[in-house]
Amino acid sequence: MNLQSERDLERMCWLALAGLMVLLLAACKPQPHSSPTALRDTNAYAKAISPAPPATLDPQALDPIKVTLEGETLVATMPAASVESASDGFEHTVKRLKAGEKLEGDGAFFEMVAFAASGPGISKPSTNGQKSFPLDFFAPDGRPLERAQLKALGFENWEMMDWGGSGNTLDDRFPKLRVMLGSIKQPPGYYTPLGVFDARTKKSLVNGYGYSQISAKNLGRLEVHPRAWHATPMEVVVDIELDGKVVVETNVVRGMRVAVPGGEVKLLGVWEGQVSGYSSHTDAAAGIATMRMSLRTVADEESAVVLYVTEPPKLAVHVELVDERGKAFDSNGGGSANAIRSVGLRRRADDVKRVRFTLFTNHHWVVMTLPAIPNLPAAGMGVSNLFDVPIPRVTLERKNEMLDLIGVATQLRFTYPADGDAMTTNMFPMMLTNVTPAQLLAVYHRHLTNGCTAVVDEQKNEIRVEPTQLEKVKRWLKRILP
Repeated sequence: MNLQSERDLERMCWLALAGLMVLLLAACKPQPHSSPTALRDTNAYAKAISPAPPATLDPQALDPIKVTLEGETLVATMPAASVESASDGFEHTVKRLKAGEKLEGDGAFFEMVAFAASGPGISKPSTNGQKSFPLDFFAPDGRPLERAQLKALGFENWEMMDWGGSGNTLDDRFPKLRVMLGSIKQPPGYYTPLGVFDARTKKSLVNGYGYSQISAKNLGRLEVHPRAWHATPMEVVVDIELDGKVVVETNVVRGMRVAVPGGEVKLLGVWEGQVSGYSSHTDAAAGIATMRMSLRTVADEESAVVLYVTEPPKLAVHVELVDERGKAFDSNGGGSANAIRSVGLRRRADDVKRVRFTLFTNHHWVVMTLPAIPNLPAAGMGVSNLFDVPIPRVTLERKNEMLDLIGVATQLRFTYPADGDAMTTNMFPMMLTNVTPAQLLAVYHRHLTNGCTAVVDEQKNEIRVEPTQLEKVKRWLKRILP
């Protein structure tokens, strides 16, 4: 046998061995699995139930923060610093409320009154020819509540309805949860949502909140899209400014500083117009952050914007601008960026003469446990593998939407190779009913075109995109064969 024949024989042996390896590996490939109870990354949960303690106040912290008007742009300069984990100025008590339990203060109460869910497979059909439909409400322990019971709890007719309006975002592909909070007889101060978590895995289930405050006329309403189609208990965490109301009112003077409970407020100024956009830049070497806010005015419409900062940066203070008789001006929105906070008004800047600061000094971080959504589609109850949970109805326009849905539904993160993945996309858009993440993952596998596959790694809580076993063998053979 000549040398070439020996090389050919060796190559054939290696190829046969490689083929056998691929067959054995394929036969051993497990079905994708994701536990509905195993702990995930708990950092967000730990942060949500661990309020920052009040820090020592820095009396010079507000001195260098300034705002100037350049044409139609407000330019704010300040020291570069993160305010994400800053204290709001007050001590907090962490309180876990049991079903039906109230948080009681000095003439103020807080409680979960009821909750409801809507979405495909959950909602009742509309009966009035419109997009609205009645909601099934449940007590905090999961008991169904009748309409008469809801009325006795203070519900208005419109609060018992869902008004539709679903889009096609990732959130819209999951149930919508409404949590009603009270009480209206002795309402607390403000509340702020901090998180909604799977009570078993501690995974954050939401990416934003819609909420309205509790008042003497209406219950508070928290609306979120928990990213889960399986029946799991959830923990809702909120910051409650319960009572201890303090009001400080003074004349409006640009640059003035006012001491209030928990810290200090500096009024940066009042300008005509409303903020229509902003950009920010940080000079790390100089330690200076600059924020530029564009102002716009609308013909025949009065508008003004008030900017202020606080020490500590997240001080829990509520700001109203009032007239000489103490009546608050109508708000025109507001917000915060970096350390700068804003309040918009439907008045001229010259009309703003007085400012009112309101604070509630008794704070709690409250954890409320919701039972599993009682009226989920039956297929979503009692599952042992999140890859097997059907999603009642979904429309997918592109690959990334499909992968995002698989990841959040199974509480696993997707990671990609440095050179990316490649797949055919002519199957989009996809309109599916009762499809499982396992089926979506199979679709992804079938349409990959660059020798990659998705590997489910429960130990690392991730789905990795990497070369298939066959592709790995091909690359190995290229390295060892001449």
